[in-house]
Amino acid sequence: MKSVQSGNDVTDSLIVLPEAFNLGRQYDLNDGAKERPLLDEQDVLARLREIAKTHKVVFVVGLIEIEARRNSAYLVDAGSPRLMCHKIMNDGSQEYEPCTSDCERENPIGYGDEMCVGALICADAIDNRPKKQMVNWMNDQRCREPAESAFQRLTSLQSNLKGKRSLVCVPAYMLTTMYNPEICGSGLILANSHPGGSSFIKDNRSCKLRAADECLNQICLEEIRSIMPQEK
Repeated sequence: MKSVQSGNDVTDSLIVLPEAFNLGRQYDLNDGAKERPLLDEQDVLARLREIAKTHKVVFVVGLIEIEARRNSAYLVDAGSPRLMCHKIMNDGSQEYEPCTSDCERENPIGYGDEMCVGALICADAIDNRPKKQMVNWMNDQRCREPAESAFQRLTSLQSNLKGKRSLVCVPAYMLTTMYNPEICGSGLILANSHPGGSSFIKDNRSCKLRAADECLNQICLEEIRSIMPQEK
């Protein structure tokens, strides 16, 4: 893993960017109405496409759609941006409207000859179903139904990726000291903008290869063969 500084080569890389990448300000978990994102999601997608074409890279990015207010993951390369999924779980921030229907689009995406790329946004990558020891409000139907829907999508994605060389990309704003997402049998890349969390890459055995330093605006690279070793 290395930090990408000016002049370093990122050609043929898959780069995962954080959740709500187009906000243009700090993601806010305080309850209350929020200002719209400062950057239009279509403008951001167009710019990422230009960068992807110029540098021969692929992006997976989380964006909040200004009009629909959906929290969405896109794969961006030199072609048209491909919508992968919308976020189901409600993190209480009111930065977006949680998805309640048609939340899955093109997910996973077959990429290249051998690789599948999936995406889940932040809390959708963990099991949020209420446990018996949790406080009563967590058993409210408003909490149960999104958690069940998100878990079904998580298990469905894991099933669709079983037996394939696969990566799951997680754009996030997450306190990773509390949560540790993993997808059995798939590599996982979590790109985090939470100041108290970290970004990391895991291999297909859910072993963390190395976490990026907190609060550094850098790209870290890892060889794909380290994340998804070829079967002997």
